[in-house]
Amino acid sequence: MVTKRLKAACAGAVVVLAVAFAPSVRAEQFPAGAYLAARAALDAGDFAKAASLFSETIAADPDNADLVRNGLISAVGAGNMAMARALALRLEALDPANPVASLVIVTDQVKRGRFAKALATLRKLEGERRGFERLVEGWLLVGEGRMREGLEVFAGESKELGALADYQRALALALAGDFEAAARVFDESKALRSGGSWFLPARIEILAAAGREEEALKLARDAQADAPSPRIAALVDALSSRKDLSFDIIASAKDGLAEAQLLLARLLENRSGNERAALLYARLAEYLRPEDARTHLAVARILSNIGQARLALAALGKVPEDAAEYEEAMRLKASILSDAGQVDEAVATLDTLLEKMPDDLPGWWSKGDVLRRAERFEEARRAYDRAIALIAKPEPRHWTLFYARGITEERTGAWKKAEADFRQALALNPDQPAVLNYYGYSLLDRQEKARYAEALDMIRRAAKKRPNDGYIADSLGWGLYLTGRLDEAVKQMERAIQLVPFDPVISDHLGDVYWDAGRRWEARVQWRRALSLEPEPEAAARIRLKIDKGLDAVRAMSPAEIEAAIRKAERSAAGQGSDARHATGRKGERNSGG
Repeated sequence: MVTKRLKAACAGAVVVLAVAFAPSVRAEQFPAGAYLAARAALDAGDFAKAASLFSETIAADPDNADLVRNGLISAVGAGNMAMARALALRLEALDPANPVASLVIVTDQVKRGRFAKALATLRKLEGERRGFERLVEGWLLVGEGRMREGLEVFAGESKELGALADYQRALALALAGDFEAAARVFDESKALRSGGSWFLPARIEILAAAGREEEALKLARDAQADAPSPRIAALVDALSSRKDLSFDIIASAKDGLAEAQLLLARLLENRSGNERAALLYARLAEYLRPEDARTHLAVARILSNIGQARLALAALGKVPEDAAEYEEAMRLKASILSDAGQVDEAVATLDTLLEKMPDDLPGWWSKGDVLRRAERFEEARRAYDRAIALIAKPEPRHWTLFYARGITEERTGAWKKAEADFRQALALNPDQPAVLNYYGYSLLDRQEKARYAEALDMIRRAAKKRPNDGYIADSLGWGLYLTGRLDEAVKQMERAIQLVPFDPVISDHLGDVYWDAGRRWEARVQWRRALSLEPEPEAAARIRLKIDKGLDAVRAMSPAEIEAAIRKAERSAAGQGSDARHATGRKGERNSGG
Protein backbone atom coordinates (compact mmCIF):
# COMPACT_ATOMS: atom_id res chain seq x y z
CA MET A 1 0.00 0.00 0.00
CA VAL A 2 1.29 3.44 -0.88
CA THR A 3 -0.54 5.06 2.00
CA LYS A 4 -2.70 3.94 4.86
CA ARG A 5 -4.74 7.11 4.41
CA LEU A 6 -6.27 6.18 1.09
CA LYS A 7 -9.79 6.49 2.48
CA ALA A 8 -9.14 10.10 3.35
CA ALA A 9 -7.60 10.77 -0.03
CA CYS A 10 -10.60 9.28 -1.74
CA ALA A 11 -13.06 11.37 0.27
CA GLY A 12 -12.90 14.08 -2.37
CA ALA A 13 -11.90 11.78 -5.18
CA VAL A 14 -14.22 8.84 -5.67
CA VAL A 15 -16.99 10.75 -7.33
CA VAL A 16 -20.40 9.18 -7.67
CA LEU A 17 -20.25 6.87 -10.69
CA ALA A 18 -23.34 4.76 -10.02
CA VAL A 19 -25.62 4.58 -13.02
CA ALA A 20 -28.88 6.47 -12.47
CA PHE A 21 -31.56 6.63 -15.11
CA ALA A 22 -34.67 8.73 -14.92
CA PRO A 23 -35.78 9.97 -18.36
CA SER A 24 -38.64 12.41 -18.09
CA VAL A 25 -39.74 13.06 -21.70
CA ARG A 26 -42.98 11.83 -23.19
CA ALA A 27 -42.94 8.14 -24.04
CA GLU A 28 -43.69 8.70 -27.74
CA GLN A 29 -40.62 10.95 -28.09
CA PHE A 30 -38.09 9.07 -26.04
CA PRO A 31 -35.99 6.34 -27.76
CA ALA A 32 -36.56 3.67 -25.14
CA GLY A 33 -34.62 1.03 -27.08
CA ALA A 34 -31.50 3.20 -27.22
CA TYR A 35 -31.90 4.04 -23.53
CA LEU A 36 -32.11 0.39 -22.48
CA ALA A 37 -29.20 -0.53 -24.73
CA ALA A 38 -27.16 2.37 -23.32
CA ARG A 39 -27.89 1.27 -19.79
CA ALA A 40 -26.87 -2.31 -20.57
CA ALA A 41 -23.69 -1.16 -22.33
CA LEU A 42 -22.64 1.05 -19.41
CA ASP A 43 -23.42 -1.71 -16.92
CA ALA A 44 -21.17 -4.00 -18.99
CA GLY A 45 -18.38 -1.42 -19.20
CA ASP A 46 -18.74 -1.02 -22.97
CA PHE A 47 -18.11 2.71 -22.76
CA ALA A 48 -17.80 3.44 -26.49
CA LYS A 49 -21.15 1.86 -27.27
CA ALA A 50 -22.75 3.46 -24.21
CA ALA A 51 -21.46 6.91 -25.21
CA SER A 52 -22.94 6.59 -28.68
CA LEU A 53 -26.31 5.40 -27.39
CA PHE A 54 -26.52 7.99 -24.64
CA SER A 55 -25.93 10.67 -27.29
CA GLU A 56 -29.18 9.54 -28.92
CA THR A 57 -31.13 9.60 -25.65
CA ILE A 58 -29.68 12.98 -24.63
CA ALA A 59 -30.71 14.44 -27.98
CA ALA A 60 -34.27 13.40 -27.16
CA ASP A 61 -34.14 14.73 -23.60
CA PRO A 62 -31.28 17.28 -23.31
CA ASP A 63 -32.36 18.59 -19.90
CA ASN A 64 -32.24 15.21 -18.16
CA ALA A 65 -29.26 15.50 -15.81
CA ASP A 66 -29.10 11.76 -15.17
CA LEU A 67 -28.80 10.98 -18.87
CA VAL A 68 -26.17 13.67 -19.38
CA ARG A 69 -24.20 12.44 -16.38
CA ASN A 70 -24.17 8.85 -17.59
CA GLY A 71 -23.29 10.02 -21.08
CA LEU A 72 -20.39 11.95 -19.54
CA ILE A 73 -19.14 8.91 -17.62
CA SER A 74 -19.37 6.83 -20.79
CA ALA A 75 -17.50 9.40 -22.86
CA VAL A 76 -14.66 9.66 -20.34
CA GLY A 77 -14.45 5.87 -20.08
CA ALA A 78 -14.18 5.63 -23.86
CA GLY A 79 -11.53 8.33 -23.95
CA ASN A 80 -13.74 10.65 -26.02
CA MET A 81 -12.75 13.86 -24.28
CA ALA A 82 -14.34 16.19 -26.84
CA MET A 83 -17.72 14.64 -26.10
CA ALA A 84 -16.91 14.58 -22.38
CA ARG A 85 -16.13 18.30 -22.36
CA ALA A 86 -19.40 19.20 -24.09
CA LEU A 87 -21.45 17.01 -21.76
CA ALA A 88 -19.62 18.28 -18.68
CA LEU A 89 -20.48 21.89 -19.59
CA ARG A 90 -24.11 20.90 -20.14
CA LEU A 91 -24.25 18.97 -16.87
CA GLU A 92 -22.73 21.92 -15.00
CA ALA A 93 -25.61 24.07 -16.23
CA LEU A 94 -28.15 21.46 -15.11
CA ASP A 95 -26.42 20.50 -11.85
CA PRO A 96 -23.79 23.09 -10.81
CA ALA A 97 -22.60 20.99 -7.84
CA ASN A 98 -22.01 17.81 -9.84
CA PRO A 99 -18.47 16.63 -8.98
CA VAL A 100 -17.97 14.63 -12.18
CA ALA A 101 -18.76 17.62 -14.38
CA SER A 102 -16.55 19.92 -12.28
CA LEU A 103 -13.64 17.49 -12.38
CA VAL A 104 -13.79 17.18 -16.16
CA ILE A 105 -14.17 20.94 -16.65
CA VAL A 106 -11.28 21.71 -14.29
CA THR A 107 -9.07 19.22 -16.11
CA ASP A 108 -10.02 20.70 -19.49
CA GLN A 109 -9.30 24.23 -18.24
CA VAL A 110 -5.88 23.13 -16.96
CA LYS A 111 -5.22 21.51 -20.34
CA ARG A 112 -5.84 24.94 -21.91
CA GLY A 113 -3.68 26.73 -19.32
CA ARG A 114 -6.62 28.51 -17.71
CA PHE A 115 -5.71 27.95 -14.09
CA ALA A 116 -7.66 30.89 -12.66
CA LYS A 117 -10.87 29.66 -14.32
CA ALA A 118 -10.16 26.13 -13.12
CA LEU A 119 -9.73 27.38 -9.57
CA ALA A 120 -13.02 29.26 -9.77
CA THR A 121 -14.76 26.13 -11.09
CA LEU A 122 -13.37 24.02 -8.27
CA ARG A 123 -14.36 26.52 -5.63
CA LYS A 124 -17.97 26.57 -6.86
CA LEU A 125 -18.47 23.08 -5.48
CA GLU A 126 -20.62 22.99 -2.37
CA GLY A 127 -19.08 22.09 0.98
CA GLU A 128 -15.53 22.17 2.22
CA ARG A 129 -12.91 20.91 -0.20
CA ARG A 130 -11.13 17.91 1.22
CA GLY A 131 -9.06 14.93 0.23
CA PHE A 132 -7.99 14.86 -3.39
CA GLU A 133 -9.85 18.07 -4.19
CA ARG A 134 -7.35 19.91 -1.99
CA LEU A 135 -4.44 18.46 -3.96
CA VAL A 136 -6.10 19.61 -7.18
CA GLU A 137 -6.42 23.06 -5.65
CA GLY A 138 -2.73 23.01 -4.74
CA TRP A 139 -1.69 22.38 -8.35
CA LEU A 140 -4.08 25.06 -9.61
CA LEU A 141 -2.40 27.57 -7.29
CA VAL A 142 1.01 26.46 -8.53
CA GLY A 143 -0.21 26.89 -12.09
CA GLU A 144 -1.32 30.43 -11.29
CA GLY A 145 2.19 31.24 -10.06
CA ARG A 146 1.19 31.08 -6.39
CA MET A 147 3.79 28.46 -5.48
CA ARG A 148 3.95 29.33 -1.78
CA GLU A 149 0.18 28.91 -1.37
CA GLY A 150 0.23 25.66 -3.32
CA LEU A 151 3.00 24.28 -1.13
CA GLU A 152 1.03 25.27 1.97
CA VAL A 153 -1.96 23.29 0.68
CA PHE A 154 0.20 20.18 0.11
CA ALA A 155 1.87 20.52 3.51
CA GLY A 156 -1.49 21.01 5.21
CA GLU A 157 -2.80 17.73 3.77
CA SER A 158 0.25 15.68 4.81
CA LYS A 159 -1.28 14.46 8.05
CA GLU A 160 -4.47 13.25 6.37
CA LEU A 161 -3.19 12.07 3.01
CA GLY A 162 0.34 10.97 3.89
CA ALA A 163 2.43 9.98 0.88
CA LEU A 164 -0.12 11.27 -1.62
CA ALA A 165 0.26 14.86 -0.36
CA ASP A 166 3.98 14.61 0.45
CA TYR A 167 4.68 13.48 -3.10
CA GLN A 168 2.91 16.52 -4.55
CA ARG A 169 4.93 18.82 -2.28
CA ALA A 170 8.22 17.22 -3.33
CA LEU A 171 7.31 17.48 -7.02
CA ALA A 172 6.25 21.12 -6.67
CA LEU A 173 9.52 22.01 -4.92
CA ALA A 174 11.49 20.24 -7.64
CA LEU A 175 9.46 22.06 -10.30
CA ALA A 176 10.49 25.32 -8.60
CA GLY A 177 14.14 24.23 -8.72
CA ASP A 178 14.52 23.76 -4.96
CA PHE A 179 15.86 20.20 -5.15
CA GLU A 180 17.43 20.31 -1.69
CA ALA A 181 14.05 21.04 -0.10
CA ALA A 182 12.40 18.41 -2.30
CA ALA A 183 14.96 15.84 -1.19
CA ARG A 184 14.27 16.75 2.44
CA VAL A 185 10.58 15.95 1.91
CA PHE A 186 11.60 12.42 0.94
CA ASP A 187 14.05 12.25 3.86
CA GLU A 188 11.40 13.25 6.37
CA SER A 189 8.36 11.40 4.99
CA LYS A 190 8.24 7.84 6.23
CA ALA A 191 5.20 7.26 4.02
CA LEU A 192 7.19 8.20 0.92
CA ARG A 193 10.25 6.15 1.83
CA SER A 194 8.16 3.03 2.43
CA GLY A 195 5.62 3.73 -0.27
CA GLY A 196 6.79 1.32 -2.94
CA SER A 197 8.20 1.69 -6.41
CA TRP A 198 5.97 4.52 -7.64
CA PHE A 199 7.97 7.25 -5.90
CA LEU A 200 11.45 5.88 -6.66
CA PRO A 201 12.15 7.54 -10.04
CA ALA A 202 11.25 10.98 -8.67
CA ARG A 203 13.27 10.42 -5.51
CA ILE A 204 16.32 9.25 -7.47
CA GLU A 205 16.16 12.19 -9.89
CA ILE A 206 15.66 14.68 -7.07
CA LEU A 207 18.56 13.30 -5.03
CA ALA A 208 20.85 13.52 -8.07
CA ALA A 209 19.72 17.09 -8.84
CA ALA A 210 20.34 18.00 -5.20
CA GLY A 211 23.98 16.91 -5.54
CA ARG A 212 23.53 13.58 -3.74
CA GLU A 213 24.52 11.42 -6.75
CA GLU A 214 26.11 8.56 -4.83
CA GLU A 215 23.05 8.19 -2.64
CA ALA A 216 20.85 8.29 -5.72
CA LEU A 217 22.95 5.62 -7.45
CA LYS A 218 22.83 3.30 -4.44
CA LEU A 219 19.07 3.71 -4.18
CA ALA A 220 18.67 2.97 -7.89
CA ARG A 221 20.92 -0.10 -7.76
CA ASP A 222 19.12 -1.49 -4.71
CA ALA A 223 15.75 -0.94 -6.38
CA GLN A 224 16.90 -2.63 -9.58
CA ALA A 225 18.21 -5.63 -7.65
CA ASP A 226 14.94 -5.95 -5.76
CA ALA A 227 12.53 -5.47 -8.69
CA PRO A 228 14.15 -4.86 -12.08
CA SER A 229 12.48 -2.34 -14.37
CA PRO A 230 13.59 -0.57 -17.57
CA ARG A 231 12.95 2.86 -16.04
CA ILE A 232 15.15 2.22 -13.00
CA ALA A 233 17.76 0.51 -15.20
CA ALA A 234 18.00 3.69 -17.29
CA LEU A 235 18.57 5.73 -14.13
CA VAL A 236 21.30 3.32 -12.98
CA ASP A 237 23.02 3.63 -16.36
CA ALA A 238 22.84 7.43 -16.36
CA LEU A 239 24.17 7.74 -12.82
CA SER A 240 26.89 5.13 -13.32
CA SER A 241 28.21 6.87 -16.44
CA ARG A 242 28.05 10.28 -14.75
CA LYS A 243 25.65 11.59 -17.37
CA ASP A 244 23.63 14.65 -16.52
CA LEU A 245 20.38 13.40 -15.02
CA SER A 246 17.66 15.99 -15.41
CA PHE A 247 14.46 16.04 -13.41
CA ASP A 248 11.74 15.16 -15.91
CA ILE A 249 8.96 13.56 -13.85
CA ILE A 250 6.95 16.74 -14.39
CA ALA A 251 7.65 19.91 -16.33
CA SER A 252 4.64 22.04 -15.36
CA ALA A 253 1.71 22.35 -12.99
CA LYS A 254 -0.38 20.62 -15.66
CA ASP A 255 1.97 17.64 -15.45
CA GLY A 256 1.78 17.78 -11.67
CA LEU A 257 -2.00 17.48 -11.70
CA ALA A 258 -1.76 14.62 -14.22
CA GLU A 259 0.76 12.84 -11.98
CA ALA A 260 -1.58 13.21 -8.99
CA GLN A 261 -4.54 11.88 -11.01
CA LEU A 262 -2.50 8.93 -12.28
CA LEU A 263 -1.29 8.04 -8.80
CA LEU A 264 -4.84 8.15 -7.46
CA ALA A 265 -5.98 5.96 -10.36
CA ARG A 266 -3.31 3.41 -9.45
CA LEU A 267 -4.45 3.42 -5.83
CA LEU A 268 -8.12 3.02 -6.72
CA GLU A 269 -7.34 0.34 -9.29
CA ASN A 270 -6.39 -2.04 -6.51
CA ARG A 271 -9.56 -1.47 -4.51
CA SER A 272 -12.50 -3.67 -5.46
CA GLY A 273 -15.49 -1.71 -6.67
CA ASN A 274 -13.52 1.41 -7.58
CA GLU A 275 -12.43 0.39 -11.09
CA ARG A 276 -14.62 3.00 -12.82
CA ALA A 277 -13.37 5.79 -10.60
CA ALA A 278 -9.82 4.60 -11.33
CA LEU A 279 -10.55 4.74 -15.05
CA LEU A 280 -11.99 8.25 -14.73
CA TYR A 281 -8.80 9.60 -13.15
CA ALA A 282 -6.53 7.67 -15.51
CA ARG A 283 -8.40 9.00 -18.55
CA LEU A 284 -8.15 12.56 -17.23
CA ALA A 285 -4.42 12.12 -16.66
CA GLU A 286 -4.14 10.75 -20.21
CA TYR A 287 -5.93 13.83 -21.53
CA LEU A 288 -3.59 16.18 -19.69
CA ARG A 289 -0.40 14.33 -20.58
CA PRO A 290 -0.94 12.19 -23.73
CA GLU A 291 2.79 11.65 -24.16
CA ASP A 292 3.12 9.73 -20.87
CA ALA A 293 3.42 5.98 -21.56
CA ARG A 294 2.71 5.11 -17.90
CA THR A 295 -0.74 6.64 -18.22
CA HIS A 296 -1.65 4.67 -21.35
CA LEU A 297 -0.46 1.52 -19.61
CA ALA A 298 -2.59 2.28 -16.54
CA VAL A 299 -5.66 2.95 -18.69
CA ALA A 300 -5.11 -0.32 -20.55
CA ARG A 301 -4.67 -2.30 -17.35
CA ILE A 302 -7.88 -0.94 -15.82
CA LEU A 303 -9.85 -1.56 -19.02
CA SER A 304 -8.46 -5.08 -19.25
CA ASN A 305 -9.52 -5.78 -15.67
CA ILE A 306 -13.11 -4.81 -16.45
CA GLY A 307 -13.17 -6.90 -19.61
CA GLN A 308 -12.81 -4.16 -22.23
CA ALA A 309 -10.14 -5.75 -24.43
CA ARG A 310 -10.68 -3.57 -27.50
CA LEU A 311 -10.33 -0.28 -25.62
CA ALA A 312 -7.38 -1.68 -23.64
CA LEU A 313 -5.55 -2.65 -26.82
CA ALA A 314 -6.21 0.81 -28.26
CA ALA A 315 -4.58 2.39 -25.20
CA LEU A 316 -1.56 0.08 -25.49
CA GLY A 317 -1.20 1.10 -29.12
CA LYS A 318 -0.30 4.60 -27.89
CA VAL A 319 2.81 3.38 -26.02
CA PRO A 320 5.85 4.18 -28.24
CA GLU A 321 8.56 1.59 -28.80
CA ASP A 322 11.23 3.78 -27.18
CA ALA A 323 9.26 4.14 -23.92
CA ALA A 324 10.58 2.44 -20.80
CA GLU A 325 7.13 0.90 -20.40
CA TYR A 326 7.04 -0.64 -23.90
CA GLU A 327 8.05 -4.13 -22.78
CA GLU A 328 5.41 -4.20 -20.05
CA ALA A 329 2.84 -2.88 -22.54
CA MET A 330 3.59 -5.70 -24.99
CA ARG A 331 3.35 -8.31 -22.25
CA LEU A 332 -0.02 -6.90 -21.22
CA LYS A 333 -1.12 -6.91 -24.87
CA ALA A 334 -0.18 -10.57 -25.13
CA SER A 335 -2.12 -11.37 -21.97
CA ILE A 336 -5.21 -9.57 -23.27
CA LEU A 337 -5.02 -11.38 -26.61
CA SER A 338 -4.55 -14.69 -24.81
CA ASP A 339 -7.59 -14.09 -22.61
CA ALA A 340 -9.58 -13.32 -25.78
CA GLY A 341 -8.59 -16.71 -27.20
CA GLN A 342 -6.12 -15.22 -29.71
CA VAL A 343 -3.21 -17.34 -28.51
CA ASP A 344 -1.23 -17.29 -31.76
CA GLU A 345 -1.47 -13.49 -31.91
CA ALA A 346 -0.37 -13.29 -28.26
CA VAL A 347 2.64 -15.52 -28.92
CA ALA A 348 3.52 -13.51 -32.04
CA THR A 349 3.44 -10.29 -29.98
CA LEU A 350 5.87 -11.75 -27.48
CA ASP A 351 8.07 -13.25 -30.19
CA THR A 352 8.42 -9.81 -31.80
CA LEU A 353 9.45 -8.40 -28.43
CA LEU A 354 11.89 -11.25 -27.80
CA GLU A 355 13.52 -10.85 -31.22
CA LYS A 356 14.51 -7.34 -30.17
CA MET A 357 15.36 -8.32 -26.59
CA PRO A 358 16.30 -12.03 -26.51
CA ASP A 359 17.42 -11.79 -22.87
CA ASP A 360 14.13 -10.34 -21.61
CA LEU A 361 13.30 -12.65 -18.73
CA PRO A 362 9.75 -11.28 -18.19
CA GLY A 363 9.07 -11.75 -21.90
CA TRP A 364 9.99 -15.45 -21.85
CA TRP A 365 8.07 -15.84 -18.60
CA SER A 366 4.97 -14.25 -20.15
CA LYS A 367 5.27 -16.46 -23.22
CA GLY A 368 5.37 -19.52 -21.00
CA ASP A 369 2.27 -18.36 -19.15
CA VAL A 370 0.33 -17.74 -22.38
CA LEU A 371 1.22 -21.17 -23.76
CA ARG A 372 0.52 -22.93 -20.45
CA ARG A 373 -2.95 -21.40 -20.20
CA ALA A 374 -3.56 -22.64 -23.74
CA GLU A 375 -2.45 -26.13 -22.60
CA ARG A 376 0.48 -26.08 -25.03
CA PHE A 377 2.61 -27.49 -22.27
CA GLU A 378 5.71 -28.58 -24.19
CA GLU A 379 6.08 -25.15 -25.81
CA ALA A 380 5.43 -23.50 -22.47
CA ARG A 381 8.12 -25.58 -20.82
CA ARG A 382 10.68 -24.47 -23.41
CA ALA A 383 9.78 -20.81 -22.80
CA TYR A 384 10.14 -21.29 -19.05
CA ASP A 385 13.50 -22.99 -19.63
CA ARG A 386 14.72 -19.86 -21.42
CA ALA A 387 13.44 -17.63 -18.63
CA ILE A 388 15.02 -19.66 -15.85
CA ALA A 389 18.34 -19.81 -17.73
CA LEU A 390 18.48 -16.01 -17.48
CA ILE A 391 18.32 -16.06 -13.65
CA ALA A 392 21.76 -15.76 -12.11
CA LYS A 393 20.53 -16.58 -8.63
CA PRO A 394 16.90 -17.53 -7.88
CA GLU A 395 15.14 -15.08 -5.56
CA PRO A 396 11.87 -15.45 -3.61
CA ARG A 397 9.94 -13.62 -6.34
CA HIS A 398 10.88 -16.37 -8.81
CA TRP A 399 8.85 -19.07 -7.04
CA THR A 400 5.96 -18.72 -9.49
CA LEU A 401 8.29 -19.33 -12.43
CA PHE A 402 9.54 -22.64 -11.07
CA TYR A 403 6.01 -23.57 -10.06
CA ALA A 404 4.68 -22.83 -13.55
CA ARG A 405 7.42 -24.85 -15.21
CA GLY A 406 6.71 -27.68 -12.79
CA ILE A 407 3.08 -27.73 -13.97
CA THR A 408 4.15 -28.05 -17.61
CA GLU A 409 6.56 -30.86 -16.72
CA GLU A 410 3.93 -32.71 -14.71
CA ARG A 411 1.46 -32.38 -17.57
CA THR A 412 3.98 -33.71 -20.11
CA GLY A 413 4.98 -36.68 -17.97
CA ALA A 414 8.37 -35.41 -16.77
CA TRP A 415 7.55 -36.07 -13.13
CA LYS A 416 11.06 -36.03 -11.69
CA LYS A 417 11.74 -32.63 -13.22
CA ALA A 418 8.34 -31.39 -12.07
CA GLU A 419 8.98 -32.49 -8.52
CA ALA A 420 12.36 -30.78 -8.51
CA ASP A 421 10.73 -27.52 -9.63
CA PHE A 422 7.95 -27.79 -7.05
CA ARG A 423 10.60 -28.25 -4.36
CA GLN A 424 12.55 -25.28 -5.69
CA ALA A 425 9.40 -23.15 -5.60
CA LEU A 426 8.82 -24.15 -1.98
CA ALA A 427 12.45 -23.45 -1.12
CA LEU A 428 11.97 -19.91 -2.44
CA ASN A 429 8.55 -19.45 -0.84
CA PRO A 430 7.96 -21.99 1.96
CA ASP A 431 4.36 -23.00 2.70
CA GLN A 432 3.09 -21.44 -0.53
CA PRO A 433 -0.46 -22.86 -0.69
CA ALA A 434 -0.71 -23.02 -4.51
CA VAL A 435 2.44 -25.15 -4.74
CA LEU A 436 1.56 -27.31 -1.75
CA ASN A 437 -1.88 -28.02 -3.19
CA TYR A 438 -0.72 -28.82 -6.71
CA TYR A 439 2.25 -30.89 -5.55
CA GLY A 440 0.20 -32.80 -2.97
CA TYR A 441 -2.69 -33.41 -5.35
CA SER A 442 -0.26 -34.62 -8.04
CA LEU A 443 1.07 -37.25 -5.61
CA LEU A 444 -2.51 -38.39 -4.96
CA ASP A 445 -3.27 -38.41 -8.67
CA ARG A 446 -0.20 -40.54 -9.35
CA GLN A 447 -1.54 -43.06 -6.81
CA GLU A 448 1.79 -43.22 -5.00
CA LYS A 449 0.25 -44.77 -1.90
CA ALA A 450 3.52 -44.78 0.00
CA ARG A 451 3.49 -40.98 -0.25
CA TYR A 452 -0.18 -40.37 0.57
CA ALA A 453 0.67 -39.20 4.07
CA GLU A 454 3.20 -36.72 2.68
CA ALA A 455 0.66 -35.51 0.11
CA LEU A 456 -2.04 -35.08 2.75
CA ASP A 457 0.32 -33.12 4.96
CA MET A 458 1.08 -30.71 2.10
CA ILE A 459 -2.59 -30.20 1.33
CA ARG A 460 -3.43 -29.65 5.01
CA ARG A 461 -0.77 -26.92 5.14
CA ALA A 462 -2.26 -25.36 2.02
CA ALA A 463 -5.76 -25.48 3.53
CA LYS A 464 -4.52 -23.78 6.68
CA LYS A 465 -3.22 -20.91 4.56
CA ARG A 466 -6.36 -20.72 2.41
CA PRO A 467 -9.25 -22.10 4.45
CA ASN A 468 -11.90 -20.83 2.01
CA ASP A 469 -10.33 -22.12 -1.19
CA GLY A 470 -12.75 -24.68 -2.64
CA TYR A 471 -10.15 -26.40 -4.81
CA ILE A 472 -7.84 -26.95 -1.86
CA ALA A 473 -10.81 -28.23 0.16
CA ASP A 474 -11.49 -30.68 -2.67
CA SER A 475 -7.87 -31.85 -2.67
CA LEU A 476 -8.03 -32.35 1.09
CA GLY A 477 -11.31 -34.24 0.86
CA TRP A 478 -9.91 -36.46 -1.90
CA GLY A 479 -6.79 -37.17 0.14
CA LEU A 480 -8.89 -38.12 3.16
CA TYR A 481 -10.99 -40.38 0.94
CA LEU A 482 -7.96 -42.16 -0.51
CA THR A 483 -6.54 -42.73 2.98
CA GLY A 484 -9.79 -44.29 4.21
CA ARG A 485 -11.10 -41.43 6.38
CA LEU A 486 -14.56 -41.51 4.85
CA ASP A 487 -16.52 -39.42 7.36
CA GLU A 488 -13.95 -36.60 7.22
CA ALA A 489 -13.86 -36.87 3.43
CA VAL A 490 -17.62 -36.40 3.13
CA LYS A 491 -17.51 -33.22 5.22
CA GLN A 492 -14.59 -31.78 3.25
CA MET A 493 -16.07 -32.62 -0.14
CA GLU A 494 -19.44 -31.13 0.79
CA ARG A 495 -17.65 -27.99 1.93
CA ALA A 496 -15.66 -27.89 -1.32
CA ILE A 497 -18.77 -28.03 -3.47
CA GLN A 498 -20.33 -25.22 -1.44
CA LEU A 499 -17.26 -23.08 -2.11
CA VAL A 500 -17.02 -24.02 -5.82
CA PRO A 501 -20.47 -25.22 -6.95
CA PHE A 502 -19.80 -25.57 -10.68
CA ASP A 503 -16.64 -27.64 -11.05
CA PRO A 504 -17.06 -31.08 -12.70
CA VAL A 505 -14.10 -32.65 -10.89
CA ILE A 506 -15.43 -31.71 -7.46
CA SER A 507 -18.89 -33.09 -8.29
CA ASP A 508 -17.28 -36.29 -9.61
CA HIS A 509 -15.20 -36.64 -6.45
CA LEU A 510 -18.20 -36.05 -4.22
CA GLY A 511 -20.11 -38.74 -6.14
CA ASP A 512 -17.33 -41.28 -5.45
CA VAL A 513 -17.24 -40.35 -1.78
CA TYR A 514 -21.03 -40.62 -1.47
CA TRP A 515 -20.97 -44.03 -3.17
CA ASP A 516 -18.54 -45.51 -0.68
CA ALA A 517 -20.47 -43.88 2.17
CA GLY A 518 -23.51 -45.87 1.06
CA ARG A 519 -25.35 -42.85 -0.38
CA ARG A 520 -25.81 -44.39 -3.84
CA TRP A 521 -28.65 -42.23 -5.13
CA GLU A 522 -26.83 -39.03 -4.12
CA ALA A 523 -23.69 -40.35 -5.78
CA ARG A 524 -25.46 -40.68 -9.12
CA VAL A 525 -26.95 -37.21 -8.68
CA GLN A 526 -23.45 -35.78 -8.32
CA TRP A 527 -22.10 -37.74 -11.29
CA ARG A 528 -24.95 -36.48 -13.46
CA ARG A 529 -24.24 -32.98 -12.22
CA ALA A 530 -20.58 -33.44 -13.13
CA LEU A 531 -21.58 -34.44 -16.67
CA SER A 532 -23.67 -31.28 -17.03
CA LEU A 533 -20.58 -29.18 -16.20
CA GLU A 534 -18.64 -30.32 -19.29
CA PRO A 535 -15.76 -32.41 -17.97
CA GLU A 536 -12.96 -33.61 -20.25
CA PRO A 537 -14.16 -36.23 -22.76
CA GLU A 538 -12.34 -39.14 -21.09
CA ALA A 539 -13.56 -38.07 -17.65
CA ALA A 540 -17.10 -37.80 -19.02
CA ALA A 541 -16.88 -41.36 -20.37
CA ARG A 542 -15.73 -42.69 -16.99
CA ILE A 543 -18.55 -40.84 -15.24
CA ARG A 544 -21.09 -42.41 -17.59
CA LEU A 545 -19.67 -45.83 -16.74
CA LYS A 546 -20.15 -45.15 -13.04
CA ILE A 547 -23.70 -43.94 -13.55
CA ASP A 548 -24.52 -46.98 -15.67
CA LYS A 549 -22.72 -49.75 -13.76
CA GLY A 550 -21.94 -48.29 -10.33
CA LEU A 551 -18.52 -47.51 -8.89
CA ASP A 552 -17.96 -51.06 -7.53
CA ALA A 553 -18.52 -52.63 -10.95
CA VAL A 554 -16.18 -50.15 -12.62
CA ARG A 555 -13.50 -50.93 -10.05
CA ALA A 556 -13.86 -54.64 -10.82
CA MET A 557 -13.27 -54.08 -14.53
CA SER A 558 -9.84 -54.66 -16.00
CA PRO A 559 -7.99 -51.68 -17.47
CA ALA A 560 -8.64 -53.06 -20.97
CA GLU A 561 -12.35 -53.40 -20.27
CA ILE A 562 -12.54 -49.88 -18.92
CA GLU A 563 -10.63 -48.53 -21.89
CA ALA A 564 -12.91 -50.35 -24.35
CA ALA A 565 -16.03 -49.12 -22.56
CA ILE A 566 -14.70 -45.56 -22.53
CA ARG A 567 -13.93 -45.62 -26.24
CA LYS A 568 -17.38 -46.99 -26.99
CA ALA A 569 -19.00 -44.28 -24.86
CA GLU A 570 -16.88 -41.59 -26.50
CA ARG A 571 -17.91 -42.73 -29.97
CA SER A 572 -21.53 -42.72 -28.91
CA ALA A 573 -21.25 -39.26 -27.37
CA ALA A 574 -19.45 -37.89 -30.44
CA GLY A 575 -22.19 -39.27 -32.65
CA GLN A 576 -24.83 -37.57 -30.51
CA GLY A 577 -22.82 -34.32 -30.18
CA SER A 578 -23.42 -34.24 -26.44
CA ASP A 579 -20.87 -34.04 -23.64
CA ALA A 580 -17.71 -34.87 -25.58
CA ARG A 581 -16.69 -31.24 -25.87
CA HIS A 582 -13.20 -30.26 -24.83
CA ALA A 583 -12.96 -28.58 -21.42
CA THR A 584 -10.15 -27.02 -19.44
CA GLY A 585 -7.60 -29.54 -18.19
CA ARG A 586 -8.40 -31.03 -14.85
CA LYS A 587 -5.20 -29.85 -13.27
CA GLY A 588 -3.78 -27.31 -15.68
CA GLU A 589 -5.35 -24.38 -13.84
CA ARG A 590 -8.00 -25.86 -11.59
CA ASN A 591 -5.54 -27.26 -9.08
CA SER A 592 -2.97 -24.53 -9.39
CA GLY A 593 -4.45 -22.91 -6.32
CA GLY A 594 -5.54 -19.78 -8.15
